[in-house]
Amino acid sequence: MGDVNNEGTISVADVMALVNIVLGENTANYNMKAADMNKDESISIADAMAIVNIILGQTE
Repeated sequence: MGDVNNEGTISVADVMALVNIVLGENTANYNMKAADMNKDESISIADAMAIVNIILGQTE
């Protein structure tokens, strides 16, 4: 969960990729399942915040 851009790590680049998804950018290269962090079957800014929290060490 969280490796939206499929680079093998969770980083700010994944947050940027998720924001691109929310803004309607091309999602062909993104892992949509990994983007749905809260598993509500919708990708939103809440999912981006969950990735930010992982990066900041506030959650697993």
